[in-house]
Amino acid sequence: MSSGNTASHMGVGVGKILDYVDHEILVQLDRPIADRDGVMYLAENRLGLFEPVRFAVKGVGFAEAGTRIWIPLPNDVERPTIGSELRLVSGHNLNVPLISEEIPPYQKPIDLTVILEDSKLTIQSKAGTAQAHISLQKAHRNQDVVENLATIFSQSDQSLFTLGTLNVVNGSSLKIEEIFLPLSTLKKIRRTFYRSLDQRFKRYVDQPLDLGDVEKKAWEQLPKRSLLVDGDRLPYLDPTHLRKQVGKGKPLEELLFTDGSFLYFPLAPITFLEERFFEDLTWLIDRASDDGCLGRIRFGLNNIAHIRFFEKRRLPVFCDIYLYLANSQSARLIGETRLNLIGGYHWLERLEGDTALWPFEPTFVDPAFQAPLFISRSCFRYDSLGLGCEGCPRSGSWYVTQPDKKAHVIVRECITTLLGEERS
Repeated sequence: MSSGNTASHMGVGVGKILDYVDHEILVQLDRPIADRDGVMYLAENRLGLFEPVRFAVKGVGFAEAGTRIWIPLPNDVERPTIGSELRLVSGHNLNVPLISEEIPPYQKPIDLTVILEDSKLTIQSKAGTAQAHISLQKAHRNQDVVENLATIFSQSDQSLFTLGTLNVVNGSSLKIEEIFLPLSTLKKIRRTFYRSLDQRFKRYVDQPLDLGDVEKKAWEQLPKRSLLVDGDRLPYLDPTHLRKQVGKGKPLEELLFTDGSFLYFPLAPITFLEERFFEDLTWLIDRASDDGCLGRIRFGLNNIAHIRFFEKRRLPVFCDIYLYLANSQSARLIGETRLNLIGGYHWLERLEGDTALWPFEPTFVDPAFQAPLFISRSCFRYDSLGLGCEGCPRSGSWYVTQPDKKAHVIVRECITTLLGEERS
């Protein structure tokens, strides 16, 4: 389970924190808890952001749901808010034995009927029929022919198939217990039969799927993705950062990207404060409407959380590089939403490909585009430089170097983006 308040998973609720005394918390349990369980609570910092405090339970043994217990906290952790929730993120009994790596691959059991005649052996199954010429011999002593055949056909080696049930029909002039079948001949018949089944299955799997004619939607070809970046080469725009810029008197139209005809607003793929993100985005949409430029804006979706917002508003949107369109099926899926889609970029790691089965023609990301090395909710200023949050402008720019590399670190609204050196 996850939340917009923290980047890591949230686990499940285990109880409510009722009190805090001498580095211990009193918890009303809603579910059992035991020593070595991993738990967490969210502590609010001075910026109003929530940071997870994680620790392992000690000194409680095993406590049932419905009880109240005191749990010691580690030293130097932020104290919790009384009434907040304690959550279980890992159980003490999660270290289960590893599954053996010697598990044999699955083989499909197949029912066989073997018909014995004086001069041939016929194998019948739902997967097909095979015949082998063989001269039956009279055995010197009685034979268990059914058992002999079952043993041979159960040993299918690396085939995808193996023996299910076996039915033997004696159509020869000998009694079944008098029939002698040479072992080497049976093994050759077995290998040939299972090889034919494997080949038949491979032909079935490899045959092309006929999906019929694909009706293409007349969506737009988008501009080169390398054009949709700001002066720092960031390929997205954060609504909160943009609203601050507009508040300083900068025209919204000049802050968006353009190809000369339309304005493009690729949304930031991650955020700390989801409610504020959409609140500021709504404000910018209203501002664009007042300024008369809303009809020219195409919004780029970079997170599945953006979909619901724009399904309600029916504004023109496109699938941007972080809302991955890796194949025709993902393209079909996004096309089934209520979005007012006008196009989309193909998965950015592929510069060309067969799009015959796509419901629209995607725009391939041009080679000149340089994607960030990573985008993170870990604030470089706070986590790497050790600077406090008090008085922080929530933005900044730094360069980091290695012996043969130089990278640009940009922080906006506490989101860190790392960019490699610009290609010449």
